[in-house]
Amino acid sequence: MTKKNVLLAITGLAPQVVTETLNGIVDGGLDWPDEVQIITTATGKERVVTHLLTANEGEKTIIEQFCEEYNVPIPHFSQDTIFVIPDANGCAVDDARTCEDQEALANFIVRHVARLCSDDNVHLHASLAGGRKTMTFFLGYAMALFSRASDRLTHVLVDAKYELNPHFYYRTKKTCRIEGRGKNEYLNASEATIVLAEIPYIRHQSHLDTDYLKNNENVSYRELTLFQNGVNEIDEIKLNFHLVQRKVTFSGETIPTKDIYFEDDSIILAFYSMIANQIKLHGFTDVFSLRNGEKSLILTELFLQEMEKIAGVKRNCFLKEIMENDEFAYDEEAFIARASKLTEKGLVRGGVTTDLSATYNQIREGMSYRFFNDKRNLLIKKLKEHFPIEFVEVIRPAQVYDKHDRSKLREYSSGGQQGGAYGLWLKPENISYKQSMIMSGVF
Repeated sequence: MTKKNVLLAITGLAPQVVTETLNGIVDGGLDWPDEVQIITTATGKERVVTHLLTANEGEKTIIEQFCEEYNVPIPHFSQDTIFVIPDANGCAVDDARTCEDQEALANFIVRHVARLCSDDNVHLHASLAGGRKTMTFFLGYAMALFSRASDRLTHVLVDAKYELNPHFYYRTKKTCRIEGRGKNEYLNASEATIVLAEIPYIRHQSHLDTDYLKNNENVSYRELTLFQNGVNEIDEIKLNFHLVQRKVTFSGETIPTKDIYFEDDSIILAFYSMIANQIKLHGFTDVFSLRNGEKSLILTELFLQEMEKIAGVKRNCFLKEIMENDEFAYDEEAFIARASKLTEKGLVRGGVTTDLSATYNQIREGMSYRFFNDKRNLLIKKLKEHFPIEFVEVIRPAQVYDKHDRSKLREYSSGGQQGGAYGLWLKPENISYKQSMIMSGVF
């Protein structure tokens, strides 16, 4: 399928930036737009419609004149592709004067760019040439966040004597006399110099998971930036587990409060709570240093505890401590009884073997590294649906402990450290539970 080239421009009171940009595209041999989209104010839209899309009877519009003179197709460009920024109340804004209006402006631009960049059938060319400084800033910021390698950001430069001249729209091929700024001053539109400068910028789109963009189409500019900056606020991030409600609340002094529900993901919630609970109770714990090929009955026990809290059933430990050698005896009957009761609660999906769900059979002889890693990856995928990757890196279970001193929290890094035990970067005191269901003791 042929991709659609879209030119997205910010305009204010000078709609000429659109035709000047089109002029620069032709001069530079860049992909010609199939469609022109404009983001502007209510007054800006009137200017665009009046100056670019309206003509006297029997005459051509400025856009039509340009395309005919330069022998290029007329792009789809109409009032339907002109988007007026809403204010804080959702009304078409003419001038953003309040902080609330500015935030609404930011949200609109960021969301619009995100939608365009999430469409695999669109190549986006964004122009910073017009509009207020805040509008162009948010457009540039949104491009940095969402644009792909095939998208581009440009700014059109015009000779000073032609710039913002209401009579100049593009460099004509033939002599064209237009009024200048001074009294009795005239210019030749064919002598204007137009340069379309491509703006280099760092693209972060590869760090923004597509699931997050699809599930957060209406994400606010403020929320997006605050969560992205969460890596700088690790000590402030708080987790509050509501296990019976199958919900985790994320919050902090500079982080928006957000509830994530795990209605159909009880296993993932139990896994997350299993790690968070141990960090809360003990800080560092070596039980999460499972290696490939290993199995742990202790992790099976901890996991079942969290599933029982979610299901609201009574715990009955299947491990019995032997104090002499600090090892554990396995009571299989106790395990089967607990797993059967949990299976009856229907918290997990999948096949059932005898009286047990497949999930419990997988950990019957101990939780394997494969099971642990699989549930960790599913949890990360779940978190990516609700948060930008920078924030997910901070709140996900990771190898947070130094492999050389396994009781020492290493310096934060989004990368792993092979050989280190798993845990959370968050402070133990910032982990809480809605109900007093945390088990005390060895586990």
